[in-house]
Amino acid sequence: MHQIEIERLSFKAGGLVLDDVNGEISLGGDGRAEKVEFQTVDRSIRLSALSSPSGLLLNIEGYGWRPFANTSVVFDSLQAKALLQHGKLVVHSFDSTLLGGVIKGSWLFDWTNDMAMAGDGLLARLDARKVTAALAPKLALEGEIAGAFRLRGNGSGFSEMWRNAEAGLDLTMSHGILHGVELGEPLIIKKKKEIRGGATKFDLLSGVITFKQNQLVGSNIQLDAGQMLANGQFAATADQRVDASLVVSLQTSVSSLRSPVRISGALPDLSTLVNR
Repeated sequence: MHQIEIERLSFKAGGLVLDDVNGEISLGGDGRAEKVEFQTVDRSIRLSALSSPSGLLLNIEGYGWRPFANTSVVFDSLQAKALLQHGKLVVHSFDSTLLGGVIKGSWLFDWTNDMAMAGDGLLARLDARKVTAALAPKLALEGEIAGAFRLRGNGSGFSEMWRNAEAGLDLTMSHGILHGVELGEPLIIKKKKEIRGGATKFDLLSGVITFKQNQLVGSNIQLDAGQMLANGQFAATADQRVDASLVVSLQTSVSSLRSPVRISGALPDLSTLVNR
């Protein structure tokens, strides 16, 4: 036997699904796979593999690939180089364009005992509107996202590994709008009053975002909107409740105002209150 042809292969790993995959496996004289090539019928994802002393060398290409059926995330393009070994997949590099920007980095999957993964990479020029539409539809946010991310996870299986995943992002956003939150007006109003809705434009927003145990936490948040500055932290739970504590400074033509501000509520209905 020198060649195996495969048609209409289906593959599923958690939420990741590949359907209608065709391919060929070329075998050497000892029966081992020397070359493997697979591609989906629509050619949105292609994989080729070559045998080497250290394992299978993989080259992956994708165009217009939707990895998860239940999301709107589509890879406009994807290129990755990896090494498949016994119980381990090492993605040395991946470079992708999606959500209006670029994501690149490296990834490791290890199943020698339990399932474990570790990923590191960089984000550049992601469109915040596309990101929130795909991941948090009730959050209205505009701007350009950049930063460095880290992802770690382990568990007895693929699904448990993702449930236990912990992620971190050193975030930088520029020229954006945070809808549903008004930071400037509560400082100007003399009496204590809760402000619902509104919007806050900013030139630069930065902070450290972490995700763990179904909770999203933002620390060292710094917002620069010219005459208005804000810094603090926030937490958001799986039921989309938000609680944030900020110190807001506003420089007007006649005075300088500074007060602690609390933002609370469930997306998309948030309210802002100055603690005078």
